[in-house]
This record gives sequence, C-alpha cells and structure tokens, in this order.
Amino acid sequence: MTQEHPVTPSQALVQRWFLGAKALPPNQWVIDVANEAAQWGADTELEACCALVEVDPCCGTKFQRRILVKKLREARRPKPRGSDKRPTDRELQEVYLEGYYSCKDRNGPDAQAAGLRAVLNRWGSEAVN
Repeated sequence: MTQEHPVTPSQALVQRWFLGAKALPPNQWVIDVANEAAQWGADTELEACCALVEVDPCCGTKFQRRILVKKLREARRPKPRGSDKRPTDRELQEVYLEGYYSCKDRNGPDAQAAGLRAVLNRWGSEAVN
C-alpha cells in the first residue's frame, strides 16, 4: 500500500474476520485473521491486474483479453481438489452481499449487478447451473 494507491479492506470486512475468528484459541485466531487479510490483498491485486488486462488494447482483441484473464485467474487461483461441488446458498449470498455493498449507490440496479458480478467472478457458470 502506498499513499498514492491506498488499498485497504473495509471496516465491515475486518470486523467479519475478527468475529469469525473469535471462537478460536488465542494463537489460532491471529493466524486466521492474518491469512484472511493476506488472501484478501492477493485477490484484490489479482483482480486489479485482470481489470487492467481486460481494457488495455495492447493485449489483443476483447475476446483474447477475456480468455487471457480467465487463464490468469485459473493459474493464480486454482480450485482445490474436490472443489467441483456447487457453492452453497450461504456462500452465494455472502459473495453477492459483499459485491452489493461495495457499490456506492445501493438504490439502483447497479448494486444488484455488482452483487451478481461478484458471484459470477467467484464461481462463474457453476453458480447458476
């Protein structure tokens, strides 16, 4: 993080990490929260890179850029073995709400679209099949 490019998790997200880890033993919750924060930072950086690749015209056609982004995500965030299962309703709801609340204007369809985009970015077509 720099002064020019501040990237920090929201207060609500940090609070959720701490509340989720509260039931763990004292030494373990610190590790869990640190892991969550590191994963969030890595995911945020990956998504920023993917967003840049998608719009930069030097990387080929729109179709080629989308394929490149898909391959980049698959290479950098491979699914764990046995993760071919569909996401649970709760997982879908959590990701949807995170995307929804990240939108500044929550009164219009943009917030709903942000929630749906978050779900599709996370699980792709598996979420709707």
